Amino acid sequence: MSYIRYYVMQSKPGDMAQLNKALVALKAAVAVQPGLLSVNMYKDLEDAEKVHFVEHWDGKESHDKGAKALPDAVVSPMGALMGAPPVRYTLSEI
Repeated sequence: MSYIRYYVMQSKPGDMAQLNKALVALKAAVAVQPGLLSVNMYKDLEDAEKVHFVEHWDGKESHDKGAKALPDAVVSPMGALMGAPPVRYTLSEI
């Protein structure tokens, strides 16, 4: 059953370029994890300092294993964020 994590990340004022760079690196690191079906980044059209980061996994177990394999990549964008990125949605296929 597929599993989706949807994060909304807001940069600190003036740090959008740093956040984008860190998220591109995170996306590349996540993209090679077993069980990942897709990973996408979207700019927010209503707030120029927000990025939406969406991971689509083949299941929660794959996500959990992938997250444990990426601690350094996950920490990388944190310095450019206003705070911890909220998980907007965690979805599972019906």
